Amino acid sequence: MGFVLFLPFLCLSEIAIAKRFRTDNTALVREFNNIKPQKEDLPTPPDFQDDFLFQDPPAPPSTEKEFKLDAKNDRDRIEERLRHLPPEREAAVIERGKVILSTIKELPTGSAIAGKEIWNLIDSTNNNYSYHFDTPKDDNKETQLLMISRENKNLRRKKTVINNSIFITVAVFIAVILVLIYSISTSLFNALVSLENQTENLAKGDFSTPVSIKHKNNQDELTKFAQNLETLRIALKTNKEKKSLFIMGISHDLRTPIAVIKGYLEALNDDILTTPEEHKNAYTIINSKINLLENMINELINYEKLDSANWQEDLVEINLYEYAKPLLKSAIINGNVLKRKVTGSITIPEKTIVRMNPNLVRRLVENLFSNAIRYTKEEGTINFLLERKDKDVTFSVIDNGCGMKQEDISKIFDLFYRSSNSRTEPGMGIGLTVVKNIVHTHGWSIDVDSELDKGTRFVITIPNIF
Repeated sequence: MGFVLFLPFLCLSEIAIAKRFRTDNTALVREFNNIKPQKEDLPTPPDFQDDFLFQDPPAPPSTEKEFKLDAKNDRDRIEERLRHLPPEREAAVIERGKVILSTIKELPTGSAIAGKEIWNLIDSTNNNYSYHFDTPKDDNKETQLLMISRENKNLRRKKTVINNSIFITVAVFIAVILVLIYSISTSLFNALVSLENQTENLAKGDFSTPVSIKHKNNQDELTKFAQNLETLRIALKTNKEKKSLFIMGISHDLRTPIAVIKGYLEALNDDILTTPEEHKNAYTIINSKINLLENMINELINYEKLDSANWQEDLVEINLYEYAKPLLKSAIINGNVLKRKVTGSITIPEKTIVRMNPNLVRRLVENLFSNAIRYTKEEGTINFLLERKDKDVTFSVIDNGCGMKQEDISKIFDLFYRSSNSRTEPGMGIGLTVVKNIVHTHGWSIDVDSELDKGTRFVITIPNIF
């Protein structure tokens, strides 16, 4: 490709050099052609012979003047042209065997020279110089002026080599640029086509295929755009899975109480339950299942509210020490009622200030406490710890209940997930998901450590308080 581009440039360089040679000669000859004789009625010169320009012609009649280069303006113009010739060009002006102007070192200005000496000079220097002759014209009559110009072949070759090198460099540079443009445009086109096909799959609801492009530059805007699309795809896929899981969870958890309510209503309608005591018992069970449905609906509503950023407007600075004391006291009282041994300690400084939403944090604590109560047997122990760890505050809920299997720990915060030990317990599997959302939306973190049949430990870290 570069060679193809080079050919026209090489041709252009040769044409340019030849054109420059002709231009220099033409300009210099033009100055000669502008020279006017001192008198228009000049005699016709004799026939041209070898030394005509280098011998004294027969004396013309005294009434006519010779054609001479004695006008100062003519001489100045020609001298100016000679001074501006390029280094490889030389020229001389000869009038009747006398060199009147010259840049040729062998023909110094003012020297006399015969025609044979000119031809000998040309013959001896022909290998190094190219010669050119011009004679100005006036009314189609030959004058007695001769211009000899020559060009140094070696300098011309060097100049040609330099010009060719420049043109080759430019040609190679253009070829490289064109190759780069072609490569980049091809890569971009293929990447855009690939992205178009993948976004069509996303638009159709297919989130299974990762969005990626094969692009040489992994740091450009197109790659970052593809990475953003991949993040969007993962989010859409996660939301779709959550939606499916949500529907499955709702249908499963609502089906049981509805089936119970329906069964008792059918029994009452068919007079299967006849005694007042059976009626009362049926109404009690129906009422409990209705309350359970109401609680489930409230949990779903509250969970949905966590997806809104409006709750962040309620963040206030709270004295954590004073805030935690009534929560611990309430947990101890409720534990005693439910026959659990609840203990706790608050060891943070009394003036510890934390920015938080107090209602959500209260719900977080209640969910962790309810979870500990549910999976701890009677007379089991639950311990609350609020303490300082370097610059952080940690809140821990520790129980000696049934614990969890290791494979359940990574999934307990998933919506509607219930571990193998909680299948017989009431609930929808939303409580710990709510806890995680509250923790993360505050910018905190939560960790779980559990061992089957030995208990579970939840630890919430509030960073950079001190």
